Amino acid sequence: MSDALAQKLAQVRAPSLSDAVRKLYPHRHHVLGLVTPTPGRVLFGQAATMLFAPSRADVPKERQDFERHLRAAVGDAPRGKVLVCAAPGAEESAVAGGVRLALVEALGLAGLLTSARLRDFDEARGYAFAAYCGGETPMAGSAQSMPVATGVPVALGGATVLPEDYVYASEAGAVVIPGQDLHRVLDLALDVEREDAARVAKARKARP
Repeated sequence: MSDALAQKLAQVRAPSLSDAVRKLYPHRHHVLGLVTPTPGRVLFGQAATMLFAPSRADVPKERQDFERHLRAAVGDAPRGKVLVCAAPGAEESAVAGGVRLALVEALGLAGLLTSARLRDFDEARGYAFAAYCGGETPMAGSAQSMPVATGVPVALGGATVLPEDYVYASEAGAVVIPGQDLHRVLDLALDVEREDAARVAKARKARP
C-alpha cells in the first residue's frame, strides 16, 4: 500500500465510503450484521474470492482442499489481499477455523470477510489480520461445506463482490468498492468526511 493510499484510508470510515460509492452507483454495496474476533481492527484490501457449497460425500477430498483453493484465489501476490468467502446454502457452517486461519496469516493476507461463520475466535485474535463474519460456531466446517470455486463473483448479504473489487470492513459493516473506482471513491469519501465535520461543528454551536 502506498503512503498516499494509507493516508487517505486513515481519514475515512465505513459510512463515508458507503456514501461515496452510493454517489457513483445505485446497487447494494454494503454488508451488515457482521461480527469480528478482532475488534478494533479495520480490514481493507483487494478481494480474493472463494465460493463454498454444502458438502458432498462423493466429492474427492483433494477437490475440497482448502489450501489449494486459497492459493488459487490469492495468486502469486497474496500479501495484503482479503479472502472473501461466500457459502450460499451453508452460511451456518464455518468456512475457516484454526488451521485455515493459520494459512491466512502465513500468506500475509490482510484478513478474511464472510457472511458465513468462523471457528476458533480465540486463535484469530492472536494473529495480525482482521476478520469479519456472520458469527462464531464450535462446529468443524469441513463436514458441512466445501470450497468449489475461486476468482468468481460472490454474494455477501445482498452485495456482489468481484475479484477486482476492494473491501473495507469495520464494526460498522463492510463496504464493497469497485476496483476501477478505488481512488475516486476515496476522494469522494474524504469530501464527505469534511462536509460532515463542518455540519457537526455548526450543529454543536446551535443555541437552544
